[in-house]
Amino acid sequence: MKVRIAIFTLSQQRDSAVDKRLAEALNTLGHETLVRAYATAARWCACYEKPDVVIVPMVGSDHKLDFVRRCHDWGMIVVVRRGEAGAAREVLAAMDPERQKVIVGNYDYAPYVDLELAWGPEFSNVLAERRRMPRYKIVPCGPFTLDACFNRPKVHRTSDKKTLLLATGWSAADDDPNYSECGADPNSPLHRSLYRQHRQGRDAWLHMIRHLHLTKSHKYALLLKVRPGESPAEYIREVGQCVTVLPYRCPSADAILMSDCVIHTGSTMAVEAHLLGVPSINYCNANPDPKLAELTIQCGDVGELAQALSRMAWGRSNIHPEKLAWLAEHLYGRIDGQACQRAAQAVDKLIKTRFKGKAKPKPVIPDQWPRDVIYRAAGVSAEPVAGWWRLNCMSCHGVFHVDPKATVIFCPYCALTMRKVIQPYARMA
Repeated sequence: MKVRIAIFTLSQQRDSAVDKRLAEALNTLGHETLVRAYATAARWCACYEKPDVVIVPMVGSDHKLDFVRRCHDWGMIVVVRRGEAGAAREVLAAMDPERQKVIVGNYDYAPYVDLELAWGPEFSNVLAERRRMPRYKIVPCGPFTLDACFNRPKVHRTSDKKTLLLATGWSAADDDPNYSECGADPNSPLHRSLYRQHRQGRDAWLHMIRHLHLTKSHKYALLLKVRPGESPAEYIREVGQCVTVLPYRCPSADAILMSDCVIHTGSTMAVEAHLLGVPSINYCNANPDPKLAELTIQCGDVGELAQALSRMAWGRSNIHPEKLAWLAEHLYGRIDGQACQRAAQAVDKLIKTRFKGKAKPKPVIPDQWPRDVIYRAAGVSAEPVAGWWRLNCMSCHGVFHVDPKATVIFCPYCALTMRKVIQPYARMA
């Protein structure tokens, strides 16, 4: 049976390539598939285009919980696709409880979701054990973001210089120090510690970029790709003359193919580089998962980095094969380039099971998203409340409070980053 499926993309940089592949696989199975931006178009799409199935990002905020609840109540099939791998069981158990909430999720979304598409089987079991979803509703598909690394042609370059791709990882440095992680409780000290770590990490990276430019520009060309959710503004302002900043939407696999070595902060990009035959270095690790951080060489200062580059075996991966095998077993699942295909087949199976050859029921979806107490008027409005500013997000209309001194504001509901532009009104004479 052909149905209309809407896929909502959270990060244009990280998720759009995955969602495009998933849409193509679903189209091949005979369905009509739409891909829309979650933050700005999900509600409009649900009410105006009236899909039969919605595929949404991880339910990690009140806004997303409200969205899946309403879609479920209106009779849509609701599918969640996890954009991040999660964590291996033993790694998760060793983490701070607040970080565990961020990774696993802290919302009771199971009553409104028909299927969850996860990465590996071990984390799928953890989700079930922690009562996020019943196990029969979770399908481990494999590492979605790694599909783009398979069947890619080599890029031939004629330059004598080696190209270093600097893949940043300091998104919290752009946020309010008192609210830098939307999955954690508002009063959690995790916000401030994460902000400090990312601020220090970015300062170290800015120093590293200047050092490479001053001492190694005759040997290396520098490309920079910011992490999803991270602003390139400070890099452009501080070291724009030293490095070429790639467009924000540039997929990581495309960026890696332009380079001879990837310098990252403890990221799955190390695995992407491995699959594309490119070595990588973990510089000033930001990843709380020690298994992922140890995949490749780790460096903590510019001297160690210079030594690692001088000893580099160019043209092939330098990943630790045993550690990658451990991660495939306990975190990623099957790494074969077929994760999106398996996800499409799982969604197709759910559709066939739900309808079983019957005619689709008439939609009961309203033509406009309801307004309620939480989501007020469109646009951003601000008012002081007990020393805090009470804001309405211009994208999702969610209400939240921030420090009035904050210049960059991160919406805890839809992940929209807003820069303060509202100035106090002058009193009229």
